[in-house]
Amino acid sequence: MGRATKARADPPPSRVLELTTRADESPGYVRIDERTYEMANPSHFGLRAGGEIWRSVERIAALEQLAEPSEADEREYRERLERIARVAVPELEAEVIAKLATGQLADLVVSFFALVAATSPRLGTLMRTTAASSPAGTTSSPSSSASTAASR
Repeated sequence: MGRATKARADPPPSRVLELTTRADESPGYVRIDERTYEMANPSHFGLRAGGEIWRSVERIAALEQLAEPSEADEREYRERLERIARVAVPELEAEVIAKLATGQLADLVVSFFALVAATSPRLGTLMRTTAASSPAGTTSSPSSSASTAASR
């Protein structure tokens, strides 16, 4: 147990956990106005950054469930999406974030979490657990779509 195996025929991809120690290894990319940006590798996030992201995602989901969101709710929603976008795509300039529509920011965040779920067993499991604990009878939203993608 715990030993590296000698060169063999390639094992089935479904039975291989691939990890990297390279912090710059990206799970995906986003292209905005013909410029491509690398997404951050969430496997390298610590407890603080990961916790902040998950709390923001939970709050975003709660805001999306409001029947009549106030202007303050709308501002908070956008601010939280922007914070996650800055973590998800560290090289994304503030001017570019400001130009994106709120729905585009939500799409970026959902795409980030879908890629995370596909590449990180720990975070994919956390996303499924979070989705399973959401209140019954709620409607699908951009942030809950990431959880749905994780469970596929």
